[in-house]
Amino acid sequence: MSSLRFFSSPKKCFSAISSSSPIGQCIICYSPLTQSNTYAITKCGHTFHKRCIMRWLKVSENCPTCRVDAVKYDIIKLYIQELNFDDTFATNESVKKVIAFFNVFYF
Repeated sequence: MSSLRFFSSPKKCFSAISSSSPIGQCIICYSPLTQSNTYAITKCGHTFHKRCIMRWLKVSENCPTCRVDAVKYDIIKLYIQELNFDDTFATNESVKKVIAFFNVFYF
């Protein structure tokens, strides 16, 4: 069920996550959270669907996970950017230089 895929190449060592891949689970409805539908309470950082947390806060003015006081003005939309490892290290040569640096100074 994991959305993480790991690659054998050093250039592809980060996980591949698309905007529709689950990044967690809403504790209120138990449905998957994705990059496009994740909202958080600013006081504690716990994440939910917007619809779920807004309904929850109409009944109970606290976080359903940790019970910190919260109101609708404490909710923010999270903008989760996809990690593109190719933009960080343009070539395998760059990766080899970084690995060589750590081997010289740390091993």
